[in-house]
Order: sequence, then structure tokens, then C-alpha cells
Amino acid sequence: MNSAGYLGPDGKRGVVNLKDATNKAAEIPGKSPLIVSLGDSYISGEAGRWAGNVMIQTDFWRTNAGTSSAYDDVGKDEAIRDCHRSFEAEVNIRASGTTSVNLACSGAETASYASKNVWKPGVDFEPRVTPDGVTVYGQAQLLRNLAKANSGRISMVLLSIGGNDFSFGTIVGKCVEAFIAGASHCSDDPSVTGLVQNTVPANQAKIAAAIGRVIDAVGDNAGEPWTLMVQDYPSPVADSKNIRYPKESYARWSGGGCPMYNADLDWANGTALRLIDGAVRGAVSDARAAHPKAKIEMLELKDALNGHRLCEINTYPMDSQDSPVGSWDLTGAVNNAEWVQSIRALGQAINSELVIWPFRTQESLHPNYWGQRAYQSCILQAYGNGKSVRGGACLLAGPGLDAQKRPNMKLIAEASLAPAPGSGKPGKVRDLGLDKKTSNKAVIRWRQPKDAQSGTLYAYQLRRPKSTWSGWASIGRSRALHLATSRPGRYQVKVAAQVGDMRGNARQVTFRVN
Repeated sequence: MNSAGYLGPDGKRGVVNLKDATNKAAEIPGKSPLIVSLGDSYISGEAGRWAGNVMIQTDFWRTNAGTSSAYDDVGKDEAIRDCHRSFEAEVNIRASGTTSVNLACSGAETASYASKNVWKPGVDFEPRVTPDGVTVYGQAQLLRNLAKANSGRISMVLLSIGGNDFSFGTIVGKCVEAFIAGASHCSDDPSVTGLVQNTVPANQAKIAAAIGRVIDAVGDNAGEPWTLMVQDYPSPVADSKNIRYPKESYARWSGGGCPMYNADLDWANGTALRLIDGAVRGAVSDARAAHPKAKIEMLELKDALNGHRLCEINTYPMDSQDSPVGSWDLTGAVNNAEWVQSIRALGQAINSELVIWPFRTQESLHPNYWGQRAYQSCILQAYGNGKSVRGGACLLAGPGLDAQKRPNMKLIAEASLAPAPGSGKPGKVRDLGLDKKTSNKAVIRWRQPKDAQSGTLYAYQLRRPKSTWSGWASIGRSRALHLATSRPGRYQVKVAAQVGDMRGNARQVTFRVN
């Protein structure tokens, strides 16, 4: 359970046992630089077996880019059951002369925990003794043991963490259940919206602390420079303007695997995801301040899947009559394929998970084979020769595949998103106002400042009149805020533009929900 698979520079796979740093099995043969991934299902390789979706379960062969053993990272088994570290996980960039190691685990939070007797190692140093008497550790401890046993070889660490602390899977489940049952919008339910809107400061602090533990785990790396690359989360499903099902009909479930209302799609994309990604970016800023000597970069994935999200227009299941090709391995298949696994809401309980043979419920809404290979392309660009690793925004560059048979992606370097030297604070947002409202939900929109730069972000505060303002919450580059509340009455919102660590003066709007 303390083991992990690795992919060597020769393309061969191996296993490293990280139960302690002095164990010879913790050493990876050779002297190649190590690229290591830590975190949750959005980096472990969840859904990496499938290259697209199908409507009919028995048509799975059309998208089967892997095998039934796709998640077996240590020989013919998983090191930790249900971590789903697939061979196509993004860490396996196959950069010349490097070895990749995957320590991530599907379902992981910032702190370790056990779920139904299944160990979910978090990004911490937590030890736990299993019922079998085996001591297992959190991912940070495994990374520490790897770094000590392979002194000076850590070159880059990739980290994706925080989504499960926000209970993103629970949120999606509630939204799906509401649609299938014909119930009210999940975005009208404060018990759902509050999982994100009420927890940003606490979860940002957890993510920042996890980043700090990664830095502590690697330390000075025997004097060799290394880079921590923290990534945010992509939009996995189309919003109401880009969904290929204009009507909120049964076809969204039976044909597309995206059973969600328009309002819930827009809240998930426009508010929930922006707040989660804002917390990640805020945690990176906090960690940079707390660890000024560490090299911490940011890989922005929030728009990386746009054009190939689940149920997005011009994408189709492989067994649909609208699909130009009928199998993932045919020329051009990537162009109209969905790069996100469809939502499979019902299944048979096998061990600790739901299974709709051969699909698994936990694969739902995760970047699949194409999505993970798209990330590999951007990470490879970010890594370069390993000496000047850079962050940036990962975006689709065009149709087709590159020379490595990965989707054509481009990395817009983070340096080009930063403010010019001496640029000062950004100006105020323009035309801040109430766009629309329902009985308990309001949409606030604004335009960017006149002097807006490419790296402009936005943050907001909320309060009821005469009460205390909430802390600033980042919402990334979105210029819309979807707010839901169970309490009718007047509310006040402040919105400010932000570039780097400099925040401009805020504008304020007052609105009422009934």
C-alpha cells in the first residue's frame, strides 16, 4: 500500500516501495530526473481508460483505449484500491530522460482518511495502521521518502488538491439527483451551494497548508532546484449556452450522460468552479508568501477542455449517428470526441464502488484518455528542459493530434498574464449590477476595467446590510457571479479587479431576493 508505479526514460514501467527512505526498494534505478504527481482524481488518472463516450453500454469497445487492468499501477494490481492511477495519467509526459512517479489517489482530500475501509492518502504525513497491521502513510510522507531515497533527483512535483474538500462530487451528485427526480434546482438549495460559498476561506487555508507540506517533504532536494506546479480544476461539462441538448429533456440523461438543469450547469461553471479555482489560486499566493525561496508555479486548466466538455455542441458519443467516426482509434476521432467521461448515476455495488460494467461511477466527469493526454501536452511545454519550468494557462490550439499523438494544445505562459512592471493597481470594474434574479438566486455581472490586462482576476465580498463583510473570495477571470441564498432580503456585494497581489478599489451593488 506504500508502493507506486513509475515510468522510466526507456518507456518501461516499474514499482517503487516507499514504506521508508532507507529501503532499497525506494530507489529508482538510474539517475534520471523525477517528475512526481500528488493529489486527487483529477491528476491520478481517473477515467484514463476511455477515449470518449458511448450511449449504449455494450458499445464500450468504441472508446476502450485501455484494458480492464488500466488502473493496475503495481504489476497486476493497484497499490491502493480505487486510487485509479492510470497509465495515461498526466504525469506520464514521457519527457526525454525523465522518470515519472504517480502518488495521487482518486478521492483524496488535503488530509488522509479511510472510506469504507479503503485508505485515501491525503497530502500529509499521516500514518495509519490497517486492520492487517500494515502502516500506511499520506502522500507527503511517500514523497519525502522518495526524495530521500533518490537524493537530488526531484525535478518537478505536480499537485491537484482541494476539490474533494469542497465536496465537489457530492454537489454534482445532488444536481444529478434533482434532474432525474424532477425536483428543484440544486443551485436553489443552500445545503448544496453552501458547500462552496460558505467554505472558501477554510478550504483555501487547507490547500495552502498542503502546498507547504509538499515543500517540506522535498526540502532543499540535495541542493538541486525543483519546481512545484499547482493546478486548478477544469470545467468538465458544458454550460447552458453550449450544451448540445437545447431542451432540458430526458435525452440529457439517456443520450448524453449529463442529467443537469441549465441553471445548475451555469451555477456549477459560473460560481462553484470559479470559487474552487479561486481558492486554489489564493492558496498558491499564500504559499508563495510563506515560502519565498520555493519555486511555485500555477497551471491553469479551467478552460483546457472547452470545446470537448461533456455534452458540448459539436461533440458526440462514439456510437451516435452524428459522430463522424465510430471508434476512438480512427483518424480524426479526437476532433469530435468528448474529453470528459459521462455521468453514470446508477450502478451495482462491487466492493467499495458503483460499477456499470465495464464503467465505474467514480469515473464520471473526469478527463478521459484525450483530456489527460491534452494535459500532458501542456505539462511538457511547461517543463521544457527542466531548467526553466514555467506555469501558464493550458488551452486548445486546434484540431488533430501533435507529433506525440496528443491533442494540439498551447501553454500561454503565466509571465504573459502578469502585470507590467510599475503598472500599479487595476482600475474599478464597470457597469456592476444585477443581471437577473429568481426567488432565492441572483446573477451579478460587470465589465472589466478600462485598463484591464490579460492577467486580471476578480474577487468579491458579500454581506447583509449592517452585518460584517465576508472575506474576499477569488472568482478567477469570470465576470459573472451566481449567488444563492435561503434567506430573503437585501444583500450587498463588492467586486474588485485584481492583478497579482494588487487589488483595485471595489464597486458595490445592493439587491434584494424575495
